[in-house]
Amino acid sequence: MMVKRLNLNLLINLVQFTMKSFHKTRIAEMGQISLPMPAKLIFSIISSEESLFLKSKDSLEKVFGKIDLESDFQLFDFTEYYKKEMGVFLKQKMFSFEKLTPPNMLSKIKNISNKMELQFSQSNKKNNNIVINRKVNLDPGYVTLSKFILASTKDGSA
Repeated sequence: MMVKRLNLNLLINLVQFTMKSFHKTRIAEMGQISLPMPAKLIFSIISSEESLFLKSKDSLEKVFGKIDLESDFQLFDFTEYYKKEMGVFLKQKMFSFEKLTPPNMLSKIKNISNKMELQFSQSNKKNNNIVINRKVNLDPGYVTLSKFILASTKDGSA
């Protein structure tokens, strides 16, 4: 199993921000069912084109509000999964948003991000078929005091 690298400083900052956001959280007594507390919305952006990071960031802020943390670029070289579609020399950035989000909204947010990916895609005709190649991968997720969740439409690591 391959261990994926994560910008450790960003993760530490996310946890610290999340802890500040939850400082008024009341812990439910054992056995009581309660709604989950809002979570810190994050996005992983992968692309080989640096200009798409800024365009993606702008699109995400229009929908999800102000970004409060942004990682540096890091090389995304531990899988060949995106190579055919998005090229080589892939980079990744992670962002988090100021406004907390209910965790149960993650599937809806993933659908929104998939539509955004299509806006940045390139269409080609191949063997009388239209082939759509993504130029950017947008995976939303959330962080709580006990979880780091990243939504993807593929199973497992690729």
